[in-house]
Amino acid sequence: MSFSVLIRTHNRIEDLKLAINSVMGQKLPPKEILVLDDLNQETVKDVIKEKNKEYNTNNIFYINTKNKYNSLKNLNLNVNKCRGEFLAFLDDDDTWNEEYLKTNFKILDNYDVIYTNFYEIDNLKKEIFKIKKLDFKDKILKNNGFLISNLIVKKNLFYFLECFDHKLNSSADKDFYLKAKKSELKIYIQKIPLVNYNSSLLKEKWRWSNDYLSTLPGVLMFYKKYFRQISFLYHLKMIKKIVIFSLLSIRQVF
Repeated sequence: MSFSVLIRTHNRIEDLKLAINSVMGQKLPPKEILVLDDLNQETVKDVIKEKNKEYNTNNIFYINTKNKYNSLKNLNLNVNKCRGEFLAFLDDDDTWNEEYLKTNFKILDNYDVIYTNFYEIDNLKKEIFKIKKLDFKDKILKNNGFLISNLIVKKNLFYFLECFDHKLNSSADKDFYLKAKKSELKIYIQKIPLVNYNSSLLKEKWRWSNDYLSTLPGVLMFYKKYFRQISFLYHLKMIKKIVIFSLLSIRQVF
């Protein structure tokens, strides 16, 4: 069994270096790393060359996604390039503990999907975030720790679940969990926090989920997708969330 790691990156060179270092420093190294750059930057290409030389390998690959689609669709389209049996995803401003792949590898024979508890880092504040495997109705409004950087899934089952729903943008990570649960896949929550998730909202730290103008359509699509499955109370809560996102989007424009 082997891992293919996919890192999506967007103009964060120093963060990307740390992310790659955390993957290459794994006690159980992956078969390959695919770095998806949506800006076609020479600096990212230089980082790949530098890291391949530093670690004496040729298994870190640069993929220019040209920002042709959103980052999730770019991930979906490039999974077919992966040679590993398991997919592990990582955003460029997050990192893994060196035991991440090794610890989860030990239980992959018994599970289809693994989510790992993580440390949530906001500037200098670092706290353990324990994933809550909640009921469907509770997952509609909140994402209780089901991210991309802490997701491991069998490659064939990633396709079985029809990949990430790229139309949902920031809601696609919890949607993926809901699809896996509905399909009755064997999901395991790794209790040991082995991921460092950067939740800082610094303006210079661009993050997909903080771009409200871009994520609002995804929130609307998510609401439409699950419209018939939620109660009246949750309709009201979703509408409130949409209004808040709309106001935040207006603030970003002006």
